[in-house]
Amino acid sequence: MSDAVSFRPMTEADLETVLKIEYAAYSHPWTRGIFLDGLGKYQIWLMFEGQQQVGHGVVQIILDEAHLLNIT
Repeated sequence: MSDAVSFRPMTEADLETVLKIEYAAYSHPWTRGIFLDGLGKYQIWLMFEGQQQVGHGVVQIILDEAHLLNIT
């Protein structure tokens, strides 16, 4: 049986784990500064399997549209 998948908003305390996943996934990852700046501008969601963070997504909401900026 697999662990349940859950989501929650990112906080600054999550940054190190987010960067670890980001740098493992991409040859041109988002930087610490981009994520810190994004915390005040975008919705950043973390994905978990059980207690382990396995991914994240960054969404920009403009009026009635959502733009997916990053998914890892």
